[in-house]
Amino acid sequence: MPDRQLELDLWGELEAAERLPQQVEVGRLLKGLDAALLPLSAQQRLLLAGEAMGRIVSVWQLRAEGMLLD
Repeated sequence: MPDRQLELDLWGELEAAERLPQQVEVGRLLKGLDAALLPLSAQQRLLLAGEAMGRIVSVWQLRAEGMLLD
């Protein structure tokens, strides 16, 4: 169950980051990703990391767009 909680925490943080990309701390997202990956098998790590990194990149894109529009 703690493994599942780490993953849920990560998704919650990513959702918050997508809502407020200007306030995101990417280091915190990456640490959360690392913590969520540790207890998983190699295959599960690849799947989770791929999806999470895609969302982190999207947050950075939203953040950059916001900076350009300001």
